[in-house]
Amino acid sequence: MKEGIENIKNCVGFVLDITEDVQSAMSDGKFSVKDTILFIGDIPQVPKVIRSAAKFWDEFQDLDETEQAEIVAFVIERLNCNTAKAKAIIVQSFKTAMSINDVARDGIALARIIKAA
Repeated sequence: MKEGIENIKNCVGFVLDITEDVQSAMSDGKFSVKDTILFIGDIPQVPKVIRSAAKFWDEFQDLDETEQAEIVAFVIERLNCNTAKAKAIIVQSFKTAMSINDVARDGIALARIIKAA
C-alpha cells in the first residue's frame, strides 16, 4: 500500500505546488506573462501526477488510520505549519475530505441499488 500513499502524495504535493505558485503570481493582484516562469518547475511533475491521479480515488478510499495520519503529516510539513491552530485546520480539512468521500461512495452504492431495483 506504500505505492498508494505515494500516489496520493504526488497529487496533493502537485496541488500544493501549483497553489503556492498561483499565490506568488497573484501577490501583486494580477497575473502577467512574466508570472508564467513560476510554473516551469511544475512541468516535470505532470507525467507522474497524471499516472498517480488515475489511482487516486481508489487509493484514497482505501486509506487506514495510519495512512491517513501520514498524509496529514505530509501536508503539515509541506505547508510548514507550526501552529496548533493551523495543524488543527489541516486535520479537520482532511476529515472533511474523508467524510465527503464516504458520502460519495454511499451515494454511488445507493444509485446502483436503485438502478438494480
